[in-house]
Amino acid sequence: MKIATINIARISSEERLILLLNYCLTQKFDVVGLQEVAFASCPILENHFQLFAAPGPNKAGTAILVAKHLAVHHSVCDPDGRLISVQFNNVSFVSLYAPSGRVFRDERSAFFRVIVPAFLSSIKRPLILVGDFNAVDGPQDRIRLAGTKPSTPVDHALVALVASLELVDMWKALRPRDLGHTFTHQGGSARIDRIYCSRSIKNSVTDIRLDSTYVTDHSAILAHCSLLSETSKEERPKSCIWKLNVSIVSEDAFGSLFRNFLATVSALPLRRTNVSEWWD
Repeated sequence: MKIATINIARISSEERLILLLNYCLTQKFDVVGLQEVAFASCPILENHFQLFAAPGPNKAGTAILVAKHLAVHHSVCDPDGRLISVQFNNVSFVSLYAPSGRVFRDERSAFFRVIVPAFLSSIKRPLILVGDFNAVDGPQDRIRLAGTKPSTPVDHALVALVASLELVDMWKALRPRDLGHTFTHQGGSARIDRIYCSRSIKNSVTDIRLDSTYVTDHSAILAHCSLLSETSKEERPKSCIWKLNVSIVSEDAFGSLFRNFLATVSALPLRRTNVSEWWD
């Protein structure tokens, strides 16, 4: 089966959505993780794929396209739209979009250290985790042009996340000598779009490569996965929103972690002038 991850940069026009559809059909994708998704539904795509979307309150969320011949048994997303998962017979597929930019560095760190592990704790393993991580875990994953402001070369929260979940970076595993940078800008380039999988299934993911699309300014990552078996399409599952298991708030370890998290986010710059707007 052919899988991919693509940051689609909030496209919404009919013309660009048709370009995205034609690209996916031409590549014969079976499962596609999308990031920076601005729509909750899209008839253009849904005529050919099952669509599971979580645009989030900022209309920059995540989605997963699934070929209609594949049976999805369960789907779940987080309220902010930064994580969405679908479950197949023997593997879960997760699309992720991390906070971007220097100003949200602390927010991104908290996302990797708290939100992602909590979300994935409810997801059936093994898993394939794809998306735009807006971070790198090695100096070779980012190039800065002379005269541009340097940025942190390694996101230690991402490193800790990958290690704790025993994930394998499939680009490094299959193409260790290639940079694989997926996003180029006027100050340089970086490998921020990635495909990870559980260590137990790393041998099932093969032939990973980049493809420059005419849909977005990010390169798509394409790979093959032998785990996704063809099964007859069953009744579409009801989507649901992930919620925290409240029993863990009584655990001392979680209490300490959560207090540190609150201390961190309380120091972040406000993005709303009215406190009553925060929840929405």
